[in-house]
Amino acid sequence: GNVAQLVELIAELRRKDYLVVLISSGAVGMGCIKLGIKKPSNLRTKQAVAAAGQSQLMRMYEDLFSTVRLRVAQLLISQSDFMDKEHWGNVKGTIIECLKLGVVPVINENDSTN
Repeated sequence: GNVAQLVELIAELRRKDYLVVLISSGAVGMGCIKLGIKKPSNLRTKQAVAAAGQSQLMRMYEDLFSTVRLRVAQLLISQSDFMDKEHWGNVKGTIIECLKLGVVPVINENDSTN
């Protein structure tokens, strides 16, 4: 599928020594599939579904990236992380360290708390 093609492209870029950060979405959608329900309109339910889906989403990334011998790291970021200087410094530092370790950072909005 499309995600597998994206993973192949990232692997190709990494082989050419590009540093890649993957911005991801889909925790709610994955949660709906995992739980066998329609997309909820209620905020609390949506947050719970996102929490259930986030682990499924990362499992998919772990599996797909392992086929191209790459490792991933999960960063869940909220809007406030961009507003707070210290939080942003932590996010940026984590991304840089992941890249130094040869790990592809996968960034997703923290839908379970936002």
